[in-house]
Amino acid sequence: MNYSALSKNAKIHFSDKYLPDRLPLATKTLLFIRAFGFILTIPLVISLFMVIRLDGTEQHLFISASMLLTFAVIPLLATKHQLVLDTLNTQAYLEVRTFGIKLKQWKSKPLAKTEITLSPSVHKESSYQLIIEGQHFVIGDLAETEQALRFISSHFQLPAFEQVSQYPEITPLGEFKIPSDAQAPSKPIESLWNSTAWLKLLLPLPVFITLGFVLKLFGS
Repeated sequence: MNYSALSKNAKIHFSDKYLPDRLPLATKTLLFIRAFGFILTIPLVISLFMVIRLDGTEQHLFISASMLLTFAVIPLLATKHQLVLDTLNTQAYLEVRTFGIKLKQWKSKPLAKTEITLSPSVHKESSYQLIIEGQHFVIGDLAETEQALRFISSHFQLPAFEQVSQYPEITPLGEFKIPSDAQAPSKPIESLWNSTAWLKLLLPLPVFITLGFVLKLFGS
């Protein structure tokens, strides 16, 4: 199977930039890093605005704040935390890169012992996901998710499993065929840790903190 045959939903998660040698996959940690970087851009923009509006001591204060925030935001947005499937050394591992420079690599594991599992998504109704080393990639319907699994499993020689035919049991993929009445479980078990919900809660914090500081400054 060629990469070009994958669905658009699958290509969102799996880029062919480094194929056929490597496949970097974004982790949940990267989501938090990027989200925190974007959240910090809010007080950064407000600080830059205040630099223009104020003068004297207050202006110098916001100049310093703007510089500190800039040095924090740029590295955060330039950092990549990835799970890498590497055919050159037949390993799967986690790595951190900043500005394209590898800073750390750890948790190496042979590809032959790196499992990939097709299962119903617990966060998106009637959708399916691939699970690789604890990382979840929601693709879409069962057919395109299975197609993505077979592509990755075949190219990187990963042991493949499925959690569909005998849900919630996990069984080897084998000759798994999509049943004609295939449906994701109507009420899958929801994970206690929902990263999206926590991010929504954290988003307003820097705005309120910055606005409170500005109001206090003008009030004094």
